[in-house]
Amino acid sequence: MKKLTAIMVPQMVNISLLNYKFRAHLKRDFNLKAPSLITDFNKLTIEYKSYFTKTYFSLQQLNPFNLINSFLIF
Repeated sequence: MKKLTAIMVPQMVNISLLNYKFRAHLKRDFNLKAPSLITDFNKLTIEYKSYFTKTYFSLQQLNPFNLINSFLIF
């Protein structure tokens, strides 16, 4: 039986806070114009979700007012 794990992730992320390479990928894939907010985390790919999960706490320290906490269950 698969174990379900809840991971806290940002639901809304200001892409101007992300590193340049990753921001460029998001802008290309989502046709975003900076500064932009990603508001639907569920539409992101596994790769992007992994990136957000790893950088969540540093992003929160930089700009906590642009992040809305939510839980994603895998």
